[in-house]
Amino acid sequence: MKSKDWRLKAIYIGFVSLGIAYLASLIGSGATGMGLALAISSSIALFLFLSLCGLLLLYNAKKRDAEGRMRKEVMGQLDDLKKGTAKVSPRRYGFYELDSFQEDINSFIAAYLSSSPDSDAPLYKGKRYLCPKSEFEEAMLEEIKRNRNYRQAVLAIDILGPVNEQANEKAKETIFAAFPYAMLSLREPRGYYAYIYDAGSESEFTSRCHRLLSDYAYQSQGGEEVSSLRLGGAVFPLVPAVSLIDRAEKSLQAEGDLSIDSGDGEAFLPSPRSNEASRRNINLANFEKLYRQTLLSDTRARREQSISKSLAYFLESEGFDIGGALEYSRLDESYRVYCEQKAKGCACASFSSFGKSIPASWLDPAFECAKADFPLYIRYLKDAPKPVMALMQSLGAESALLAPIIWEGRKYGFLYLLSSHSKDLTLEGFDKAHNLYSILSSSLIVSRNVEEAGGMSNLLDQLAKRSDKYVYSIDEKTFQIKECTANLEKRLGGKAKGRLCHEAFFNSPTPCLNCPIHSGTNSCIISSISPKESTVSLVSKSKSGLATLIIEPAQKAPSGSSLVDKALIIPSPKGFRAMLSRELIEKEGFILAFRLLDSGQKLLDNPAESNSTILLQVLENLQITPYYADAYRLDDVTIAIRLSGLTTRSGLYKAVETIQSAISEPISLGGEPYTPHYAYCSVSYPTEAGSGADMLSLLKTELSRSAEFGEGYLAEVGRNSLRKAGRSEYLMELLEASLEKDAASFGLTPIAETSTGKPRYYEAFLTLLDENRLISSSELNSLLKDEKMRRDLDFSVLRGLGALYRDYGKGLMKASGVHCFYYRMKASSFLDPSFGELLESLFATYHFHKGGLGLLFEAKDLFSRGGYAQEAIKKATEIGARIGVYDFDASSSGSDFPYDGLSLFIYSSGFIKDTMNSESTALLLLQSLNRIGVSGGMAVASGIIDETARYYAAEMGFKLGKGKLYGSSPISKERFIASLSYK
Repeated sequence: MKSKDWRLKAIYIGFVSLGIAYLASLIGSGATGMGLALAISSSIALFLFLSLCGLLLLYNAKKRDAEGRMRKEVMGQLDDLKKGTAKVSPRRYGFYELDSFQEDINSFIAAYLSSSPDSDAPLYKGKRYLCPKSEFEEAMLEEIKRNRNYRQAVLAIDILGPVNEQANEKAKETIFAAFPYAMLSLREPRGYYAYIYDAGSESEFTSRCHRLLSDYAYQSQGGEEVSSLRLGGAVFPLVPAVSLIDRAEKSLQAEGDLSIDSGDGEAFLPSPRSNEASRRNINLANFEKLYRQTLLSDTRARREQSISKSLAYFLESEGFDIGGALEYSRLDESYRVYCEQKAKGCACASFSSFGKSIPASWLDPAFECAKADFPLYIRYLKDAPKPVMALMQSLGAESALLAPIIWEGRKYGFLYLLSSHSKDLTLEGFDKAHNLYSILSSSLIVSRNVEEAGGMSNLLDQLAKRSDKYVYSIDEKTFQIKECTANLEKRLGGKAKGRLCHEAFFNSPTPCLNCPIHSGTNSCIISSISPKESTVSLVSKSKSGLATLIIEPAQKAPSGSSLVDKALIIPSPKGFRAMLSRELIEKEGFILAFRLLDSGQKLLDNPAESNSTILLQVLENLQITPYYADAYRLDDVTIAIRLSGLTTRSGLYKAVETIQSAISEPISLGGEPYTPHYAYCSVSYPTEAGSGADMLSLLKTELSRSAEFGEGYLAEVGRNSLRKAGRSEYLMELLEASLEKDAASFGLTPIAETSTGKPRYYEAFLTLLDENRLISSSELNSLLKDEKMRRDLDFSVLRGLGALYRDYGKGLMKASGVHCFYYRMKASSFLDPSFGELLESLFATYHFHKGGLGLLFEAKDLFSRGGYAQEAIKKATEIGARIGVYDFDASSSGSDFPYDGLSLFIYSSGFIKDTMNSESTALLLLQSLNRIGVSGGMAVASGIIDETARYYAAEMGFKLGKGKLYGSSPISKERFIASLSYK
């Protein structure tokens, strides 16, 4: 909270206290008849007492606010540590315990930043060191002791085949090629030991080992035998240092060419004498072991066992009494204990003491507090929010850490860690809690999703059994049954999976002639199912090669009034209306519909196919998009989609672009590729349609309007101008429309002189607005592949700049010290034969003063044009234009290019380097200009402008300028005019 807010609150408390004291004195003097002096004394005492109470409450609230900000800062610093961008936080809070904790964090970060990476490098680095056998183990242990890198490893390397001096030398060179800084030692009876001081991640280390195996190949001279390598490895700290060589040798005895021992999965506590770097490495190693073990667990019981290890490790290392996770059930809106672990001598109660099922209405207030201030860390019970305080008191906890588990907007439960005494969680403790949260949340989400998938399978079995239907999936190539419902498994004698479909149903050695995979549906008698005729229908095909089919009694085929469309197995218009009646009660969103436009002719050429065949493949492509929620068949050629989680037009357009791209993929029709074409429309509810009947009517009307307008257009209610469903096509239409009006839009950004801080130039560049939303420069440039269109747009912007200068800018620019517009354009437009005439007409028509208009080009693009560019620059400067270049450095310069005609140099590539280089980008630019002998003009860069750069600029006759990153925060013409003022 800002200091101004605290002052206002203090003044408010003072006035309220004064008012209460004054009223009390009036009432006291009137009621008791006490003297005036006594009444004033009583009111002053009451005023001071009330003020003191108010200030104490204010102090406590400010302290809680500071603690909340500190929690967020600590989590941010933890993330920075993991990214390698750690920094010291200079903030102070005015409370002793908070300031002391901040000092501890700062000293840790400062020590981390001050450590030199090279100080951890091995003593033998770069020496391609071959260590004597007797010294190898001692040298390896010494390096591990002083090395702070996360992973180190030992490889035992065996050479198979003929071994001679040449084979040994070849092996040594190959090892050094894969691990340049390895320390080698000869291994008996043959091969090498290799100590790798920085093994990197698990995947990286394994990849380098495989590369070592593949790169080594040696054929003995004059012989036919080829030798190869086998590797056994062990990784520290997952394996203790003293056991690395033995475990590497043991791994070498395993089957295969490569085996790496990554430890037994048990967590171990660091020694109290370990330094911060060692503890950090051990904690990371423990997290990796426990996380891997949790994710590799194939049953819920094994996951819970590995989670118990994680909780026990955290409780023992950080001194909490109890910890675990609660799982949320959406069915009965309650929580239950998913897993829990207690430390020895635990003084806190378990959540299970509240019963097996804890009502969500009781725990949700605490959940919401933790969600609002994630993660919620309570150092002292008195500082806890009221809902959390009540919960902690019920459990006998003095300190707690609560973190909700939410994934994709869905609530799964929350993590809790409780202590019966106050806990000061250190930076290391927060890091461990962060890792524990990752393990617990991943396990809980995986368990719930697996159970729900199993639940869906059981539900399908129950529905199939009740409705006398059988669902199964087969491999399209082999016709082997892969999955089936329980009732079909029982019908086929419990041996359905793995059998061939035609053998299981018809005892036939060959596939059926009218197989539903090809024909869509087939009516036949399957004696093992029923003596009556059944209908076998294709439900869907997947990209993995599986086809899902359904068997149902012929007389029970869905009628036209069914909620489900039989061919596609998706809801029909009746189901669509039922869905809308539920959605319209309290929700809002969009329905997107598309209609096949040209399928009729294709189906005439392929009479065995149907629109359902096409739409089945289209739906398969549609389901991979993230916006797909439900699909509904409105008629033979029309599909409606309820878009998932969209309420804004910008979100709708992005979804339409993604869906259009997905369903426009070529599909197979009659064995030949076919690309469908569609009309599109969207309707929002409840804004544009308040009932199912209204929605169906609007969708029909808008689809007809889209079809009349042309293929690929999106019709929207109340919008006469239709837009292309594909984003790139739509943006190109916007550009073409701006060209028709000769009104290409442009943005302006200032280039300020560093000595005064005032803008001296304005850079202009082409922009594009989509409903007042600026399209990014990178996306815009990727669209403009046509040089003619780019030239026309460049010319249109230049005329727009001329009109701005003539109508508004000339007098204001001169008065405010702005010298010139620089327009960023393509060199191809500049070298167009008609550009010279355009430039002359610009100066004549819009009355640019000499040097009032500048042209800005990419350095490499301009310099690569050689003599053509030189002639064009000469002509342009004679007319009165300035010339500048961007992305300029020494590598972009041309050796024989004359730079005299250039007046502006922008080092754009340095915007990113500012944070990494000790030198400023301005200095780098000036050094590049000095090397090629350029003097005079303005050098524009970003970042630090140090004294060295100023000295260079003065010596070379340059002015220094600062600009913004290309395309960032452009100002409109109106804001530009408003920014110019007479000084």
